[in-house]
Amino acid sequence: MISAGPSLDAKSIVAAAAAGDPHASEAWRRYVSDLSIGIANVVTFLNPHIIAISGGLSAAGDMLVSAVKPLVDARLTMVPIGTTAIRLAVLGNDAGAIGAAAFARERSQRAGPVISALTDGRALEL
Repeated sequence: MISAGPSLDAKSIVAAAAAGDPHASEAWRRYVSDLSIGIANVVTFLNPHIIAISGGLSAAGDMLVSAVKPLVDARLTMVPIGTTAIRLAVLGNDAGAIGAAAFARERSQRAGPVISALTDGRALEL
């Protein structure tokens, strides 16, 4: 059974939903619906090749992807369905931080002497 308190986390919500808890199932349904709206918007505006999902509820694995994908496809009206793959991030919860650091490093290397002078070549090193 799902209960409020400090032990309530993504894994316990997913486990409770899978076990049939009605409150967890409703929370899961809302999360999947909201996530699919966000992904459909990103796909419509940016048309990326891949959407990588990370974060706490990505611990649900294929259960999350298989729930989100059909809802995203149903919301796509301006982009051909199936042109964007939806996958779990292989780096898990650290994917966003690692991607941001890699982006900052790459940008600092392309930016030339102005950024290098501002950071003294150390602040953005990984």
